[in-house]
Amino acid sequence: MSDETISNMDHDEFTDFIFDEIENAPAALTRELVDRIEKNAQGMGLNRRIALLTMTISGSEFLRSIREDRELAVAYASAAECAKDDPQNLRHLADLIETFNTRTMVALCQREDMEEIETEAKRDLVTA
Repeated sequence: MSDETISNMDHDEFTDFIFDEIENAPAALTRELVDRIEKNAQGMGLNRRIALLTMTISGSEFLRSIREDRELAVAYASAAECAKDDPQNLRHLADLIETFNTRTMVALCQREDMEEIETEAKRDLVTA
């Protein structure tokens, strides 16, 4: 369906369209892919930590340390090689989480008690 057709829908038509899209959507991920995404995310922990700690060092100190310490230079090069795909993987993970949030909020719209559910969810919020 074209963007123009969608933009010309009234509220009820658009709502029906969105629910139909979700109703007919296949599973977005396989369990195997979920396991692979989780494994990649766990592996990013050390890379993320090294990247963040490196950003606490001034540029001149960073350049000097790599210039003067071969072992440290190899360690940074190794960490950078390990982390090279992390930015794209994190963007993809963020997109998946946004899709989850949108899909959940649309699904909750079916319920007359949506506001109470949201209030209860916020009250009972579980954080990792």
